Amino acid sequence: MPGLPLTLIVAATPTLGIGRNCALPWRLKEEMAYFARVTTSAPNDKVNAVIMGRKCWDSIPRTFRPLKDRVNVIISRNPALDIGNREGTHLAGCLDDAIRMLQVRHSRSPLHHIFIIGGAQIYKKAMEHPDTKYILYTRIQKEFDCDCFFPVDFTKDDRWKQQPRAKLQEFINAEVLDLDHSRKDPSVTWEYTLWAKTD
Repeated sequence: MPGLPLTLIVAATPTLGIGRNCALPWRLKEEMAYFARVTTSAPNDKVNAVIMGRKCWDSIPRTFRPLKDRVNVIISRNPALDIGNREGTHLAGCLDDAIRMLQVRHSRSPLHHIFIIGGAQIYKKAMEHPDTKYILYTRIQKEFDCDCFFPVDFTKDDRWKQQPRAKLQEFINAEVLDLDHSRKDPSVTWEYTLWAKTD
């Protein structure tokens, strides 16, 4: 059974910084709202899935996990990790196990998108996976103090091509601005982009 393509979704600085101390180094409500809207938006008869590493799971405040209206898959080498027993929340030992689990679910109840949401180790594995076809990259136009970085500079890789804004809007089923900005700090701006693998 052919699998759904994987889509990475990430916000990063010009040097591809994505985190500090296992948390986001910025508080950009508008960008977080975009993440929530994109990863939950699906036709009425489908749902999206999000795959994340254990550290990413731990970084989500308890009151907000699992991420609602999405199938949550947490990757951990600890089979006894307590992720609660809510419906639609699953534990997998590795990325391939997570994908197989979702393919079985997709055969019974179709999924719309499978999103990889972090952190760096999971992104690295996903970038090496043949099913990874898209990257939703929020290009933050300012540097922040980061100690965690996206593992591959795909913007300099000929296999990855930035898509026209119309393709991005079609993919996420929503309109986007040329540049969005923080209402609290207008000096922080960012661009929503879609990249597709060409091979």
